[in-house]
Amino acid sequence: MADEPLIYDPAEVEEAVAVGSAKPDGNEPLELDETRHPWLRGLDERALAELAIALTDFLCRPSFGARTKREIEFETFALLRRGDRADWGTLGDIADDLAISRSKARSLVLEYNARTVGRRGHGARREILRDHVGGWPKQQIERDEDRLKIVIDDPFVRDLLKNFAYGHGILLDQSFASEIQTFSWDSYARLLAALYGDAISEQDFLTLSSDLRLQIRQATATNAAVKAELEPQLEEIEKLAQKARKSPEERRRELTLEMLRKYGPALAQLAWKQVGQ
Repeated sequence: MADEPLIYDPAEVEEAVAVGSAKPDGNEPLELDETRHPWLRGLDERALAELAIALTDFLCRPSFGARTKREIEFETFALLRRGDRADWGTLGDIADDLAISRSKARSLVLEYNARTVGRRGHGARREILRDHVGGWPKQQIERDEDRLKIVIDDPFVRDLLKNFAYGHGILLDQSFASEIQTFSWDSYARLLAALYGDAISEQDFLTLSSDLRLQIRQATATNAAVKAELEPQLEEIEKLAQKARKSPEERRRELTLEMLRKYGPALAQLAWKQVGQ
């Protein structure tokens, strides 16, 4: 009996040639190489077709060749960003997928967000900033409990923050890295209160207090011991909240500031001890 071929078998070569020469019938599903085209990762055939139509429409109207290189680059980025690119959570993700520098990714994101928010009209920028600031205490907290250090990767949000803070006389301590912003808890309280206006309505206060309550619940969910340790302080915060709700709008703002100043360090202890476990 002949030995099995190790390198060369004429029959296998003939079979490979026959398979390779066969033309596809056009019904095979389109498969993407995500390592070669990461910017198209996760898109199905319909999404790819819509992307191609939108891009060629942009290139061919008002006439082919009328668009500048910069316009083409930005429109391509905008189409990808508006699509199924939820995994572009940071500038690093975008820079890595598109093989560009972080500064180039920052420029694209800043222009895209500015245009998108501009279409939403007056008040959209403050609303975006309010949403971001409200969630800060859950993210990264200093161990010494008297400072809030936050990493803001989105350059558009950083610009919103700087403009608003400077305009309201709120101290903003920036490190050598522009993405890192540092606040005292007092500055944080003033910033959050300012985002709700000079007088805080009852509805705005209820929204704010519900967000704070959610953050404390999440921080204490897996750390009953720390919750018990801070129980008196948390109860004091609750009393302030109840008092603020029943107060006039102008007085409510003062009490809200006091509540936030006490709330920040309390949550800092919860978060830090939870991470340290």
